[in-house]
Amino acid sequence: MWESPGGGCVTCQHGSSMYDWQARVAKRRTTRERNSDPKIPSHARTENSDERRATSVELRASSVTGSSIGARELWRERWDLRSSRFCGCPADRCAGRWGWRVQQQVKMGPLTVAPMGFGTWAWGNQLLWNYEPSMDAELQQVFDLAVESGVNLFDTADSYGTGTLNGRSELLLGRFIRDFQGSESKKNRIAIATKFAAYPWRLTPGQIVKACKYARHFPIAVGSLGRLQLDQLGIGQLHWSAANYAPFQERALWDGLVAVYQEGLVKAVGVSNYGPKQLTRVHSYLEKKGVPLSAVQIQFSLISYGPDQKEVKAICDDLGIKLIAYSPLGLGMLTGKYSASNVPSGPRGALFKQILPGLENLQSVLASIAKRRNKSVSQVAINWCICKGAVPIPGVKSLSQARDNLGALNWRLSAQEVARLEEAAATAPRGMIQNIFQTS
Repeated sequence: MWESPGGGCVTCQHGSSMYDWQARVAKRRTTRERNSDPKIPSHARTENSDERRATSVELRASSVTGSSIGARELWRERWDLRSSRFCGCPADRCAGRWGWRVQQQVKMGPLTVAPMGFGTWAWGNQLLWNYEPSMDAELQQVFDLAVESGVNLFDTADSYGTGTLNGRSELLLGRFIRDFQGSESKKNRIAIATKFAAYPWRLTPGQIVKACKYARHFPIAVGSLGRLQLDQLGIGQLHWSAANYAPFQERALWDGLVAVYQEGLVKAVGVSNYGPKQLTRVHSYLEKKGVPLSAVQIQFSLISYGPDQKEVKAICDDLGIKLIAYSPLGLGMLTGKYSASNVPSGPRGALFKQILPGLENLQSVLASIAKRRNKSVSQVAINWCICKGAVPIPGVKSLSQARDNLGALNWRLSAQEVARLEEAAATAPRGMIQNIFQTS
């Protein structure tokens, strides 16, 4: 680990007892430092690497060609290396420490969000994710850590939560926002993206408005805004298209998006599980109504990267729509935790048994890149999505998962690494099964 004089990692200050190192270094303005050949300190991630040599050349050139550059400037350039890319801490312990924050933002319609959000499908889902109410205290800590670190996009849905826990995900998010103890500025940047289910009884635009509106009937809150305790959503999305089974319903759903936007219930609108053809249609329809389509959410990962995903991404790039990648870790198959002989219990296990045996090559490449970069396999898989221009929303159930996912930010895979991963993924005999609600 590249250590600061305080004894900790200069990226996240893990293990350090002195946080004013930058100020002390800035005072070192001796002639020797000003004219010396700048060196990058030895570090596990840059030792004998092209990155270290390249950066040394850049610093040397700046010291030779710019005579006005002194010790302060040279050290500031060295200090700029204090990012997760150069951190020597274990991958699951760096993010969320003192001084760590998301360094980049992306536009999603009128919203400004981190390059990664968090998905909350598991919050309230006992069938697939073994949710229990006893987990709520830790989920609050997960939420707080994310917001404090700069992750401000949280994806949910009015249908998340199984059985009597239906709507639990929105209820929890509403409670966590209310109880957040951080600064008001960070709280105000939180962007909630919820999804309205295309239930068969939602046959009119008014049904979508009703699903969204704040209405409280004791003892439960009705409507997404009621459960979330908000006056306005960041993004209101259709959870899926009815085109596959009830095409007559589709127009009413689209008009519902128009209505919630025009009534000011949402800042932006989006769709989910729309394929290229239906995406083009809904964009054209909304555009004629004066409503911009800001986001489309699809299954998108190294094992969900077929012709449809590529075409949707191309359409998004052409029309200025932001792609949100759900299941960026393939329900857990891209975390490095599972293998053909080690699958999770429950419904996921049956799916894993079908797909994992063909992922050995991809898992090997993921592990190789992760080891070289001192990252986790999950972080590499998530970062691939970011490199493709998508905003991944990995699910989080624990603080350890949240910290690990945060480690996917503030660095980028190289073009060669992206190509290696995609080549390895292409060798898999089968990828992730398509969502049954996905349209063409």
